[in-house]
Amino acid sequence: MQKLLPGTSVYSRNFIVLLLFTCLAGQIQAAGQSVDINQLRISLSLRNASLEQALDVVRQRSGYGVTYNNNDLPEDKRITCNETDITVADALNLILQKTNLAYKEYKSNIIIYVKPAESKVTKTTGSIKGSIADAESGELLIGANVLIVGTSWGATSDVEGNFLIKDIPIGIYQLAFSYLGYESTIVRDVKVTAGEPTLIEQKLRPSSTQLQDIVIIGDKALSGNVVETNEVSLLNSIRSSSLIITGISAQQISRSVDQDAADVARRLPGVTVLNNFVSIRGMQERYNLTFLNGMVAPSSEADRRAFSYDMLPSNMIDKMTVYRSPGPELLSDFAGGVIKIETKNTSIARQLEVNLSSWYRPDSNFENYYTYSGGSRDWLGKDDGSRALPSGFPETAAIPAGGLGTLADSRDPSKYTADELAANANWAKKLYHKWNLQKTKSGMDYRAGINYYNAWRLGSVRLSNLTSINTTQATQIVRQDFKPQRISTGDGKQRDIEAYRDTISQVTARWGVLQNLNLIINPRHSLELKGIYNRLGIDETIVRDGSDFSTDYNSYLRKITYTYRSREILASQLAGTHTLGKNNSHKLLWSAGYSLANDDVPAQRSLLLLPASASDNNNPDAKQYIRGTASNPFTTVNSLFYSNGSEDNLTFTLDYEKKNESGIFFRAGFFNENKTKDIDSRLIAINGLSYQSAGNDVDEYEAEEIFNPDAFKTDGSGAYIFDNKYLSGVFTVDGKIYAGYTSVNIPLIHKKLQIYGGIRYEGQDLYLRIPPSEYLTGAGIKADLINRYLDYWLPSVNVSWSFSDKMLLRGAYGKTLNRPNYRELIPINITDPRLDNVSVGNDTLKDAEIHNFDLRWEFYPSESEFVSIGAFYKRLNNAIEPYAYSEGSREFIRYDNTPKAIVYGIETEVRKNLAFLPWRWARKFSAIANLALLKSEVKFKDGLFPDQANDFDDFRIGTRPLEGTASYVINVGLYFDQEQWGTKLSVLYNVLGQRLIYAGTSFFPETYELPRQVIDLVVRQRINKYLEFKGGVQDLLNQPRRLYRDYDRNQYWDDQRRTKLPNKDWMFQEYRPGSYFMLGLNLTL
Repeated sequence: MQKLLPGTSVYSRNFIVLLLFTCLAGQIQAAGQSVDINQLRISLSLRNASLEQALDVVRQRSGYGVTYNNNDLPEDKRITCNETDITVADALNLILQKTNLAYKEYKSNIIIYVKPAESKVTKTTGSIKGSIADAESGELLIGANVLIVGTSWGATSDVEGNFLIKDIPIGIYQLAFSYLGYESTIVRDVKVTAGEPTLIEQKLRPSSTQLQDIVIIGDKALSGNVVETNEVSLLNSIRSSSLIITGISAQQISRSVDQDAADVARRLPGVTVLNNFVSIRGMQERYNLTFLNGMVAPSSEADRRAFSYDMLPSNMIDKMTVYRSPGPELLSDFAGGVIKIETKNTSIARQLEVNLSSWYRPDSNFENYYTYSGGSRDWLGKDDGSRALPSGFPETAAIPAGGLGTLADSRDPSKYTADELAANANWAKKLYHKWNLQKTKSGMDYRAGINYYNAWRLGSVRLSNLTSINTTQATQIVRQDFKPQRISTGDGKQRDIEAYRDTISQVTARWGVLQNLNLIINPRHSLELKGIYNRLGIDETIVRDGSDFSTDYNSYLRKITYTYRSREILASQLAGTHTLGKNNSHKLLWSAGYSLANDDVPAQRSLLLLPASASDNNNPDAKQYIRGTASNPFTTVNSLFYSNGSEDNLTFTLDYEKKNESGIFFRAGFFNENKTKDIDSRLIAINGLSYQSAGNDVDEYEAEEIFNPDAFKTDGSGAYIFDNKYLSGVFTVDGKIYAGYTSVNIPLIHKKLQIYGGIRYEGQDLYLRIPPSEYLTGAGIKADLINRYLDYWLPSVNVSWSFSDKMLLRGAYGKTLNRPNYRELIPINITDPRLDNVSVGNDTLKDAEIHNFDLRWEFYPSESEFVSIGAFYKRLNNAIEPYAYSEGSREFIRYDNTPKAIVYGIETEVRKNLAFLPWRWARKFSAIANLALLKSEVKFKDGLFPDQANDFDDFRIGTRPLEGTASYVINVGLYFDQEQWGTKLSVLYNVLGQRLIYAGTSFFPETYELPRQVIDLVVRQRINKYLEFKGGVQDLLNQPRRLYRDYDRNQYWDDQRRTKLPNKDWMFQEYRPGSYFMLGLNLTL
């Protein structure tokens, strides 16, 4: 296998590109001639390490690539040493002593091979010797391979290009010659006789088309495949980390049918995923931090600080690592944990991978679904501009007559002047007018991806590349029961006052591009450039059919909402790694990054159909009409909603590390982030429509006969438009974070005790402003809403004790923060058409402070096996939570600080081969399982909404779970791998316990999600050297997702237990996502 320096990279703006070339020029000039292994000196500290681990340390410390075959390495070989100033050559001699292995150096690569067996030549044996050279230049090739076909006999050319194969029985053979970057050649009819050796002088031609070369070391054949993270390398990272971490490797990801990063994340211990957002240790997405290729992932949402994990396809991921304990070098804005996602990296190989798969979901594919006439580029995940506001359209609150002082005035055409009426109608005629509901038939879903790897030598430096392109086109139909409100009838029974049956049709288009470059200047200096771009477009049509007997409509109704949403993320980074000093004791790492996130919702449209006559209010089959005038200021009926959010982020990091001979190392670093976020949301309402019919059945409703340009009259006799100030909002945020840290690692008691700790300083400069318009801000709200600087000193310490080479105990403490999301601070209303609620911010929110305590025991039975048991405890001051409450018939979500909260639990993780079972096939099986038992308690302040009527103090509780927390998480994976057949099977199981979705208030109950079990099945079958078949099913059980209102406040679903009101628990939302079947092919050339 090929081992490479780890790396990160990035795209960036022009100044970063300029910085790249400046650094390249300086580094190439400074690099001069690379140091060979007899001069380059490293430190080597090993304790009972395997041969693979020792070679990996040499690779990391020297910067050389190390090539070897795992099957050649003796499993029982263990190395213990502590050399602080040793040449790479001496280190290799020390590691390989008392083995049958040798090494050769060739162009910044170290080749490990099996020594030819020495035996006495008899009269019945002979030998083959010769040389291998470049056919064009005549240059002798070092490390080229020759193998006698059909045997295990072979050799590698030495530093002079010569090879020798001894002790070959006399006969006629075929020789296979190969070398990385050259065409492989077969020489036939080579005759071996006793006595004189057979001479072969072979020349190889450089390959112009071959993307993968055969490399033969000793008697084993290797391929120039791409290096990805496997279980062994992941466990090495977990074991050697100073912090408490866990993770998932590309090897484990490939065993599943996971589509995106959200699917992958739910395999991690203690991790849950809700609506593509990650919770760690039961703490919702706001308490977790995501890094993408070493930099903070940009927020993919306009209204929260969160990275939506469905934005990143699973086939781009090399590994995910979860940091559970704080460290001085980690950004502090987390409580649950930090997830670092590393995308696939470059490799010294030439390889092309093509992945194609078809997906089928019953009741979604090959079914009729609701839609409308959309844009011509929806399949690219981007609106073609047809939904956008017309060019030159008036700014918010500047629509002619729309900026009148009160909502009542803006809805009264009699207050408009003649010129205002004419201008209003003319602008309304130019708006997007696709209102007709249509049905069309879906096809199969498909996913496709291409990964291309290549590497070049440019003089004395090596450049490696990875280019990846992928796309997804999918359709999903969800049918859900939705009951947001219920009342008591007074006779011990309950009645739904809002009860709907929703049909939600989603068409998804995703495109992703990944471009990574890695420049190894010499073993001490390297530069990396990584860039990733993802675009996700979702076209959603919701048809809501049911009853609303609240004060708004008091009728059966049908509501249709069309939403097109396009999200884009660009993350880019330029990074450098520099090893300095005679003994490589100094290391300098730096990075400059730029990220951009856009979230665009153009022309979301909602229309409402009601019976025309009050006598038909209870008749769901009555003729339906469009509601003419909306009275509720928070309604989105007959409107066009536009929202655009953008986030620009510039980051710079600098880290320095100094190690000495005793194992003590010192670190210090600096972090700077400059973020600008702009949100512009606007609701343009349409009023003045009379009750008009345009078809009876909702499937045949011709709404465009009513919502057409002719409906807007310049004389004011028709419909008109205005800005709804209650559901519009504009704000800009400038946020800067300045951070620095220092840390030290101290080994004690023969290095059995390791103490790593330090302190971090973080300061945030936050400036949040909204337009200085009373129409938008309302009385008493300042245009410069927030302008503050807050800073903190954050200590942390991690301690580990090694009982043996296979067992250790870790303990950690650290203080972290949780800052309010920008949107949570703004008193602007945002509606959710699915849940039919309104969220509003709170500019008095405080930063939450968290004290984190961790303890974990780890056991490593072998290099690929791992067992851990851990416990954690977190104390939160001023935890930030969303609270649900009602005003009239409308449900609101408001953010507030909860004074005290604690979260604690135990976790266990097992990665084990099943060879210990008394069954011959058991060695082909392995299992990965993790379990987390979680508990949280919140003490909330009394009278959170003291103006709320009808408090029922008899049912107020002093504590409840923290919002977003689950009671348990279980992940189990059973894997079968039969290499001889090329067959791999996986069975994956996931379930999480009940979790709190929305916190309640004194009058409004909590909303919980019930457990849901998920089983996935996967089969992979290698067809030949280049082709692999993959099939599977995701969510085989297809259990419903169920959310209920806990009216009796016992945190348990019980629809029979009556309260004194006398209300009972009721099911708030219920639907089945649908099982998902997949067939695919992976082609590797």
